[in-house]
Amino acid sequence: MNMLFLGVNLILLWAYMYLKGKKVTEDFFLGIAIGDIVFLVVIIPLFSFANYAVFYIVGMCFSLILHIIVQKRKLDERKTVPLAGYLSFFLMITLFLGEVLGFDFYNGYFL
Repeated sequence: MNMLFLGVNLILLWAYMYLKGKKVTEDFFLGIAIGDIVFLVVIIPLFSFANYAVFYIVGMCFSLILHIIVQKRKLDERKTVPLAGYLSFFLMITLFLGEVLGFDFYNGYFL
């Protein structure tokens, strides 16, 4: 189910990028780097479907906010977003809080 969720998101991203007129390059596939897609696939076994969807949505918002802060403070001059890095940082926070607070993200007890 998680793979289907990710696949639908990637298809919608592809449609958006296609309508916007962007081309697929070696480094970027549909506006997202290959490493980002690999990271999102690799973490699938860590979460139940509902928790994966929440992690994906909140993680993307976290990445956006963190990237805006980094750009405003001029800590990084790149125009690309290191999404896998931001999401891995968010994953560390999520798993740490899960251990401290006793949440089981795999079995769906969080939601």
